[in-house]
Amino acid sequence: RRGPNKPKPIYELTTDVDGTIKFTNDRREEMFISQEDNDLLSYYWKKDIYGYPARGRWSREKNYSVPEKLHHVIAERMGILDSKKTIDHIDRNKNNAKRDNLRCVSQLVNNLNKGLTVQNSSGVVGVGKRKGRSKPWQAVCRPNRAYFATFEEALAQREDWVAERDLRIAQGDR
Repeated sequence: RRGPNKPKPIYELTTDVDGTIKFTNDRREEMFISQEDNDLLSYYWKKDIYGYPARGRWSREKNYSVPEKLHHVIAERMGILDSKKTIDHIDRNKNNAKRDNLRCVSQLVNNLNKGLTVQNSSGVVGVGKRKGRSKPWQAVCRPNRAYFATFEEALAQREDWVAERDLRIAQGDR
C-alpha cells in the first residue's frame, strides 16, 4: 500500500526519438515502455523471479501484496489481455513492454517465439547433434522427429516442417 509519506520511485529516464521511455531503477534494471504509459512510472517496478518487470499490488480480498507484471498492465490498457492467451514479447526482451512489442497469442504461437536453448549444439532451433550415432543429426518440430547423416538434411527437413506448421496456423488449424 502506498502511504501518504511514501516517496515516489526515482528512476533514471531517457526518451528516444520514437517515444520509447527507458527507465532504470535503483537496482540498475533497465525497462522500456511507450510514451502513452508514462504514468506507470509513479509505481516502483523491479524484476520478479522470472525476470519480468513487476510491482506489488495490495489485494484486499487476499490481504497481501499480489505481483502485477508490467506487460500485463499495459496489455490490459491496450484491450488485448485475454485470460486464455499469453502476452508475447515479440523481440523476446522481457524488459521491453512497449505497446508495439506486445501481442496476445496462444501458447503455441508464444512457444514458437523462443530462442536457442543452452543445450543447442547446432546454432539452429530444432536441429541438434547426437554423439556416437550413425545418423547424428536430429530435426525436431513437434510432433515430428527424424534423424539424418548431415546437418544440411536435418535443417532442410526442419524448415519443411516449420513451413507446413506455419501454413496450418495461418489457416486457423492448430
